[in-house]
Amino acid sequence: MKNSIAIIPARFGSKRIKQKNIKSFLNKPIISYTIKTAIRSKLFSKIIVSTDNKKIANISKKYGATDIIFRPNKLSNDHAGTLGVIKHSIQKLDERGIYFDYVCCIYPCSVLINSKDLLKTYKRVVNSKHKFVFSSLKFSHPIQRGFVIKKNKIKFLSGNKPKKGRTQDMAEVYHDAGQFYWGRKIDWKKTDKILSNNCGHYLVPHNKAIDIDNIDDWYKAEALYSYFNKKKKL
Repeated sequence: MKNSIAIIPARFGSKRIKQKNIKSFLNKPIISYTIKTAIRSKLFSKIIVSTDNKKIANISKKYGATDIIFRPNKLSNDHAGTLGVIKHSIQKLDERGIYFDYVCCIYPCSVLINSKDLLKTYKRVVNSKHKFVFSSLKFSHPIQRGFVIKKNKIKFLSGNKPKKGRTQDMAEVYHDAGQFYWGRKIDWKKTDKILSNNCGHYLVPHNKAIDIDNIDDWYKAEALYSYFNKKKKL
């Protein structure tokens, strides 16, 4: 299993939560939890942190990251995509002559995943024809009844009015959970998008995934993490 590496993209800037990727989460920098999960999985020959900041680099090394790759400014702004960051890291590792076949991109605030999640999805990408495997969530309410607001007017996704019918008869719809992506190195290098019809997904329950966008999300994530770890000790 040591032909795989983990890459954790962790830039310094964050508009909604200041220094989000190293903010204290239950008394430790949040990125430390992701690093420790990667270590516990025993899947990776290297755990890389891609960053634009020396403070993040030092904290990451302290908690077990094996390598730091400093990315250029063009890959550190608000519009820089994950794919470009991973491709940059792969290129730098190739230049160093480091061998690996599989890459797992893990976001630094993915505190609710565990090593079993990484192991199961690793096996899935190895034993399937999927280019990428990622964690997913099911929309809790039928998206067919959803709407957007444009110029203070409601516009239903299904047309001029919400879709009729019983909710239990509507097709279940899923979305990216924003936790991690597994893929072959060759596919990371060749692709122009991570998510496509060639992907496989790994469904996680709603209590194991939370998109931390604001301080309320942060407190909720701390509560969920504390709850699950308390259950393990019982």
